[in-house]
Amino acid sequence: MHTCPACGHSSAPAVHLNTAGDLPPVDCPLLISVNGELFRARRTGFIEGRDRQMEYETPDGEKLLGRFEWTYP
Repeated sequence: MHTCPACGHSSAPAVHLNTAGDLPPVDCPLLISVNGELFRARRTGFIEGRDRQMEYETPDGEKLLGRFEWTYP
């Protein structure tokens, strides 16, 4: 995240995001896009089929279920 020294506004720099259909690696630090906001997370396990939802966990232990655009931090 970038913080403007003048006003304190935070914004994420432009990053390339992989599509939600691309499977990210398991147990690897990631940035996932949820409603346009980037969150640090890791994918918790393998799925049985490519059409299944994936579980992610944030550093504070919150679980997110779904398919999200992602990139490496």
